[in-house]
Amino acid sequence: MGVKRNIWSARDVRMMTLYIIGLASAVLALLWLAKPEAIVAMFIFELSFIAIVVGVFWKFAKKNNLSFRDAGFQPISFKWIMLSILAGFSVLFLGGAVVKIISPLLGISGNTSSIKEMLDTGFISDSMWVNLIHFKLMVAFLIPISEELFFRGVLFKYFRQTRPFVFSAGVSAIIFAVLHITPPLIIFAFLLGLTSAYVYEKSGSLFSPIIVHAVNNNFIASILLMALMS
Repeated sequence: MGVKRNIWSARDVRMMTLYIIGLASAVLALLWLAKPEAIVAMFIFELSFIAIVVGVFWKFAKKNNLSFRDAGFQPISFKWIMLSILAGFSVLFLGGAVVKIISPLLGISGNTSSIKEMLDTGFISDSMWVNLIHFKLMVAFLIPISEELFFRGVLFKYFRQTRPFVFSAGVSAIIFAVLHITPPLIIFAFLLGLTSAYVYEKSGSLFSPIIVHAVNNNFIASILLMALMS
């Protein structure tokens, strides 16, 4: 089944978005009431968010009688595994260069002092093993799956059903980037979104953008871990 094949309606996209926002908000409200430690709250929320996205995706896939392959998980060739890994590293270096060039022009600070602030406030634990499990498992592997399911598997796919590739990739990448909030990350996430959409378009499989995203997050998580433990 090609990327342009119609599987999502406008109502599907609206309802999936509302379900995800509503359920995620409910989790945040419960965490606010329970008031666990910051690192515990972040871990619970991220794990819950991943479960929510995956659950909502498959709920609507089943509603539309979509198989695993129909929903975008086509078998991926060794060629596309390697190309996706290469694309992931390309985004890392290109994104870093673009952020370095554009940030001063926009008056954006590219320093990483916020990491130190997160450590000081306890938002990131100074325990090596907690950081290792949290960053490597959540950031490097599970988050790429949930984000690609929604942003490429739903949003990009929905636009691509009726719109040209450039429009579909651009709009889904902009939404993906804006939600990353921090200016340097917005620039980087936009490039990642475009690249993920491109490999999905060419390979026809969601495994490709997931690999691209995982390569990026795994590398960044490793750098952060080394910085935090130094």
